[in-house]
Amino acid sequence: MKYSIDKQEKYTLFRLNEEKLDSSIAPQLKSEMVTLHAEGVRNIILDLSEVKYTDSSGLSASGGQPRVAGRQWNFYSHQTF
Repeated sequence: MKYSIDKQEKYTLFRLNEEKLDSSIAPQLKSEMVTLHAEGVRNIILDLSEVKYTDSSGLSASGGQPRVAGRQWNFYSHQTF
C-alpha cells in the first residue's frame, strides 16, 4: 500500500496513493488507522483523491466513526468518485 502521512498540530493528513481501495488494501489501511490512534492521533483527514475504485471493504475501512479500544476519534474523508 502506498501512502503518505503529514502530521500537523491539530490533525494528521493520511493520503492514500492508490487507484483501488478494495479488499487487498482495506486491512492495511485499517491497521494504519489503529497505529495512528495508538500514537495519540485523534483528528485524521483521509485523502482519497487518487482512488478511482472502491468496494464495500474499502468503504468500510475509510468511512464512519472508527473506534479502537472503546475510544473514538474524529475522522474526515475526502472522496471524489
